[in-house]
Amino acid sequence: MQGNLTTSSSGGLGSMMGGVVGVDSGWKFFNEGSSPMEDGVTVMFIMHQHALVVRLHTNSDHVDHIETFSRLEGAREGSIAYAAWKYTSSSSDSSPIDEEPVSWLALVWDRQVQVAKFVKSKVIKHKDWNLDSAAVGVAWLNDQMLAVLNLRGQLCLFSKDGSELRRTIFILDGLVFDDSILYHTHFSNRFGNPERHFNNSVAVRGATVYILGPSFLTVSRLLPWKEWIEALKRAGDWMGAMDMAMKLYDGHTQGVVDLPRTLDSIREAIMPYLVELLLSYIGYVSEYISIALSNHTGKGGAADGLIDADRSLLTEREEQYARVGGVAVEFCVHIGRNDILFDTVFSKFVAAQ
Repeated sequence: MQGNLTTSSSGGLGSMMGGVVGVDSGWKFFNEGSSPMEDGVTVMFIMHQHALVVRLHTNSDHVDHIETFSRLEGAREGSIAYAAWKYTSSSSDSSPIDEEPVSWLALVWDRQVQVAKFVKSKVIKHKDWNLDSAAVGVAWLNDQMLAVLNLRGQLCLFSKDGSELRRTIFILDGLVFDDSILYHTHFSNRFGNPERHFNNSVAVRGATVYILGPSFLTVSRLLPWKEWIEALKRAGDWMGAMDMAMKLYDGHTQGVVDLPRTLDSIREAIMPYLVELLLSYIGYVSEYISIALSNHTGKGGAADGLIDADRSLLTEREEQYARVGGVAVEFCVHIGRNDILFDTVFSKFVAAQ
């Protein structure tokens, strides 16, 4: 994740919706893309012990009860829940003809997370898990990834199955938690005491999370896959960069939001970059070996003029090239590009001799 800061005025905050989640942005997410023939909208009413999901019909006073979520055991008494909807056109990578509307719901009570999906007004409970700190906000990045902010000032990304993908700090240096995220105390818990509530202080657009503070806006962005690999390269972690590239080629794209869903489409999208990455690695290591050797052999640098102590450098160079060659072979075989192995890659090794 990558963060930065934007100043904003303290006024102009959106109106709070009381105990209703889904009246504003929630309605938009849940019904976005749905058929205009569908009657009504689906909303959630959050109470102290339960969250009630109902369908409100537009042409009548009739209300359909869809599901009741009870607060999970272990959640702090008096805690207020946070919820997030995410609408997606289908639950799989099937053809458009077979697609059916699916909405994902994340409900977080204190440290307890519940994830469910809605298909044709039917609720299917998907996964429950525990957090290591109480949540202060939740939002979907896409239908595969959930962003959860906690009281430690951490922004955590989870898969919808509960696997943690990323974790970063959203509190900027020199600030404390209360300086970093806005809250209100309009809601009271079941004991009549005011509770800090952070609803409407967190928003998501694309792969960017916006966190509203008392006097500024913190923006945290999930790096695209290519920028993530480039960051590893700049840090000198070439093996980490190439390992991530091979994992993407294999379809392990958890924590990535800017790639297609199907494996064939992923491979087609990233293949040119994979070839470029391999050639960059070979060029970088070859230059490094050449510089290291010249620094040891002095200005003359002629191989036949080396003393016996320096001849070991030639052996070391050969060993290093052998290791680089092994990496190149493994990478090319893994991505199914033996053609560049016996053409472009081989010619680079010949030129380096």
